[in-house]
Amino acid sequence: MKKIFFLILSLLFLLSSETSADTGNIFVVQSSRLKPYMEALDGLRYTLRNIPPQKAQKSIQSYTITEFLLTGDWSWKNLQQTIESKQPQLIVAIGTNALAALEPVVDIPIIYLMVPFPESLINGRKNITGIDMKLNPETHLAAILGSLPATKKIGTIYDPRKNSNLVQKIKEIARQYKIELVALKTDDPKKVPQLLSEIAAHIDLFWMLPDLTVLTPETTEQILYFSLENRIPVATFSSKYLKQGAVIAVTFDIFDMGKQAGELAEMIVDGTPAHEISPRPARTTRLQVNHSVAKNLGIEIQELKNND
Repeated sequence: MKKIFFLILSLLFLLSSETSADTGNIFVVQSSRLKPYMEALDGLRYTLRNIPPQKAQKSIQSYTITEFLLTGDWSWKNLQQTIESKQPQLIVAIGTNALAALEPVVDIPIIYLMVPFPESLINGRKNITGIDMKLNPETHLAAILGSLPATKKIGTIYDPRKNSNLVQKIKEIARQYKIELVALKTDDPKKVPQLLSEIAAHIDLFWMLPDLTVLTPETTEQILYFSLENRIPVATFSSKYLKQGAVIAVTFDIFDMGKQAGELAEMIVDGTPAHEISPRPARTTRLQVNHSVAKNLGIEIQELKNND
């Protein structure tokens, strides 16, 4: 009788082990419940729910997703205890604060999402990969010129310590379009108003680049006031600036970025080490237009199909 009992226990243990091995345990740390973060999470879930049948039969059968929201009273101790109790195969960090919170984690693969400047947070760790939000100059410039075809001279202000390579690429691509790029350098946001005054008479569009030196709350307001005062449209990379007064924004498809993160998660759960997976650029862009500002500036926008 005892032999039968232990045989049953052994079978139950084996079944439990197989079930556990067939489940991808994913832990999501989210900076907040802002709409973009929720869209990214929805994209992640979409990919993990739609595993191709032939792939599922060969590897994992399902994913378990546990979420941890960084509310105002969260602590590292609480986060650490949750991670230890869930024992995830990987962690997805959605937002800059989420990736920063995971700095002590070095032995679990991490995928980041919605982190504009991840380099300083990665800090040489080999357990991190993700989806980058780096501006693709060719794609973004093509969208800008396609929607504002009369543009001949584009101005921008940038910090050479951070964006020299990006501006050099933009110059090369602009030459192909026979567009003049007037790019002024600064390492001090206080100089932005002066540089805007210098550039005003020489451009017909201002391109707001992702630059932490140039874009502060104060300088953003100055750039958008400059736009209205001089009737010069502003093109940007984020819808939040579009709402503040920019004319067009070439943004990333956040839902698709979540889907991309899900694809990386499948690779890692299937056995590919994170250090063998280079961060992937966001593959899909969206063109958004502030028609009200365009009308106020007397500008006609050429509507384009989004890049899918």
